[in-house]
Amino acid sequence: MIGKIVKVKGIRDLAEYVLAKRESSWVVSSNLVRDTGEGIGKEFGISERLGRGRDIFRHIVLSVAPSVRVQEWQWREIVEKYLEGMGYGDGNQMVAVRHSDRPHQHCHILVSRLDLETGTLVSDGLEYYRSQDLVQKLSMEYGLGKSYPGVEIFKRLVAQHQIEQAERYDGVLEIDGIVYDEL
Repeated sequence: MIGKIVKVKGIRDLAEYVLAKRESSWVVSSNLVRDTGEGIGKEFGISERLGRGRDIFRHIVLSVAPSVRVQEWQWREIVEKYLEGMGYGDGNQMVAVRHSDRPHQHCHILVSRLDLETGTLVSDGLEYYRSQDLVQKLSMEYGLGKSYPGVEIFKRLVAQHQIEQAERYDGVLEIDGIVYDEL
């Protein structure tokens, strides 16, 4: 499984995109009342107004290899454990939507860092590293195969000189027997 986190300013258009493909998308977990892109965007507006322009929204994508099939109940558990491990709770608005429009299954998670119950923000300190650690643990727990860091994590973990060296040699880098060819 691979995890990717993107900081987003506005979430309304993203919510509409995530829910637009009704025939290939399923809501696997949500603590919101509405179930349309427009409705979810309006509900997230509560966090947006209270957050007053702060960096509060995250778009997280969890993806598995094309050969791996994850049941809906497993996606629900994975999403809940992932969010809990990242510090999110019941007070954080969230919706998780599984897509099957690509050869690999993936789940989009839209979440607000603002806890509406306490008024506090979930820490974003080292979130990329914490995410990678959680993805590895969940991959092992659910038998989803070995987890590899996404490109943004990879570039943070590997020394700059290693990346420069790999770019000089056709962009291929090998570390611990794993070949990374997407730099």
